[in-house]
Amino acid sequence: MSLVQDNALDLIARPGQITPGIELPLDHDGSPAGDARRQQEGRPYGVPDLSHYPEHVRQIDEARFAALWLRDVPVFDPRHFGDAGSVYDPFVNLGYLAGAMKNVVLGTAAVVLPLRHPMMVAKAADFRSLRSAAGQGRGAFISAFRLDLADDPDEGVTPRRFAARLGRHAFLDHMARLQGVGGDHLAVLLRLSRRPVPEVIDELATDVLPHLNSAGAQKTGAA
Repeated sequence: MSLVQDNALDLIARPGQITPGIELPLDHDGSPAGDARRQQEGRPYGVPDLSHYPEHVRQIDEARFAALWLRDVPVFDPRHFGDAGSVYDPFVNLGYLAGAMKNVVLGTAAVVLPLRHPMMVAKAADFRSLRSAAGQGRGAFISAFRLDLADDPDEGVTPRRFAARLGRHAFLDHMARLQGVGGDHLAVLLRLSRRPVPEVIDELATDVLPHLNSAGAQKTGAA
């Protein structure tokens, strides 16, 4: 796949198909086990473990998720905000990811624009060279979901704030309902996951992505 696209959102908003993406950071420090590990390692609350970051992003790229999203948190405020986001500066991070990944769209879920010169933001977010959706806010209905994917694929839905614990069958039902109301893409955040992040990514890649791809091909009449 070429790194140059007329519009990166074309890779996210595919006709007849809702696509899944992953939002950084790739840690489950919002779960009891993840939080216990964070305390043992002496990391402040909200600062993810980045020790396996390269392996995790390669796993996402090789699985061919539609997009990888990152948020801009310029100042870590553990008292009032408590979330370091993706830790790194978003455009430095995008540059690294653009060199490390071949298949997914790179997107900024949020960038604090008043801190940066508009011209430099436009230059850094040039999607024609990065295959990035950074700075693009039109052309696709994109939603986000904090996912705690259960081991049991048949487990029902336990709602949480902006999130849910559920098995993959219920997750596929959620994706279908979202598509039914016009959704194009769902960005999944795994910080609440009780299971290790690589394990969840593997299940999504093995048992969710093929189903979505097949459904999309049937709706568009593709072979």
